[in-house]
Amino acid sequence: MMRDFYHPYVGMMNQIEGRRNMMGFWAEGRFTWMDEPAWVKHLGYLEDTLVTDCRVENESFGLSLVVNDTVHYRHNVFLRRVVIRNLRPEARRLKVFFANDFNIDESDIGDTALFDPDLRAIYHYKRKRCLIIDGRTGPGAAKGKGRGISEFSTGRKRFAGAEGTWRDAEDGRLEGHPISQGSVDSAIAFEMDLPAGGEEALYYWIAVGVGFDSAQAVHRVVLSAGPERLINETATFWRSWVEKEDRKLGCLPGPLASFFKRSVLVARTQIDDRGGILAANDSDILRHNRDHYSYVWARDGAMVAYALDLAGYHALTSRFFRFCERALSRGGFLWHKYHPDGSVGS
Repeated sequence: MMRDFYHPYVGMMNQIEGRRNMMGFWAEGRFTWMDEPAWVKHLGYLEDTLVTDCRVENESFGLSLVVNDTVHYRHNVFLRRVVIRNLRPEARRLKVFFANDFNIDESDIGDTALFDPDLRAIYHYKRKRCLIIDGRTGPGAAKGKGRGISEFSTGRKRFAGAEGTWRDAEDGRLEGHPISQGSVDSAIAFEMDLPAGGEEALYYWIAVGVGFDSAQAVHRVVLSAGPERLINETATFWRSWVEKEDRKLGCLPGPLASFFKRSVLVARTQIDDRGGILAANDSDILRHNRDHYSYVWARDGAMVAYALDLAGYHALTSRFFRFCERALSRGGFLWHKYHPDGSVGS
């Protein structure tokens, strides 16, 4: 389940705002969402990377999953690989659903969700922000080939009595409504035949751009390079990044050295490329305070920058210092806190 999705800055704007973008499954006349208690989850990362390694199982439904999520280190695309294993001793026909619930630029007013019949992908857009949602399964899926979206629908959410298109998935069939405007969401489905005890990989991605052309260009990168290659090269990038500084970790016990590298990687997830070091990027506090911690506090950022300097990441911290330089007021002081784009925060 994905609840926070930021573009164009780390920490700004949150295109989901804590809503549930879920996976669901249909087989033998039964449906289950992956946030239900029957799913047992073990969450982690692939070693020395920012690629998740989530092991999930629903014994009563007869499925186990390995889910690897990442954001490409260079292209504006979220990538997900789901390896689905059939725990039953007989072959099964399975439908996999993705519920897509976005508040573009942190508002549900004036959003559009549509199905493009030529691209056979879902668009969510408003003004200059465009997200293209697609995926593949079956032979060739790893290379961007294979079978694409088998069913889709769009509709209203949380308005005029409508809960959302995700409800449409629970009978195992999407109605195919091609376009909706306003407070909207979408759902897509993929079909697969799993042999007894067998498994199959499914790839899902969200390409993001400023306008249609930009998002379509990112989508074409995924189709031409293949999602598997993009996931693997992102893992390789982060392994190289976390090892590139000349540090003497040999004196540390193995678990402590791994914890050091994981700490540096997690810190990196809260740092925007333009310099802002964010306090915390999540939407939980919105339920209680109608604000969040996705701000740059100069004091807190300086403490993180100091630790990163000691770790040898000087190129990263120099961006933070330049951010602070740009943020200085005419009176020579820094305000309480800032948004990642440098504007003064609440």
